[in-house]
Amino acid sequence: MKAKDLMIGDLVYRIDFYTPVPSKIIGIEVVNYDKIEYVVDVLNKNGYNVQLYLNEIKPIPLTTEILGKNGFSEVSKHKWVLSDEYTGDDVIVLYEVANAFAMTTEGMTIGLQNVHELQHLFRLCGIDKEIEL
Repeated sequence: MKAKDLMIGDLVYRIDFYTPVPSKIIGIEVVNYDKIEYVVDVLNKNGYNVQLYLNEIKPIPLTTEILGKNGFSEVSKHKWVLSDEYTGDDVIVLYEVANAFAMTTEGMTIGLQNVHELQHLFRLCGIDKEIEL
């Protein structure tokens, strides 16, 4: 993962004894200005701050189960629509393509493979919702 792809509040996996543990990013810092190395601060399951290098975190893959838990409904095969409870009059449609999801807006196609990318989409659309895993 790259620091430029992350934001405070993003959900990622931290690797704990070879087991991925969902964690929320609460800070991103440069620790070596010569080599431009970053660390991220995450909250562990006990609510304590843990500082990790970028290679110690992994993205959480976006799945149809996660979409379903977060307001999306499958309206046809490989087509998911976000409930208007979150969007008002706007419509957010995701298409399932090759182990990822995509949406088209204003002539651009945006790909989503990971939970933190869905979080970014929600923020850009002004949707204030905590993601359920």
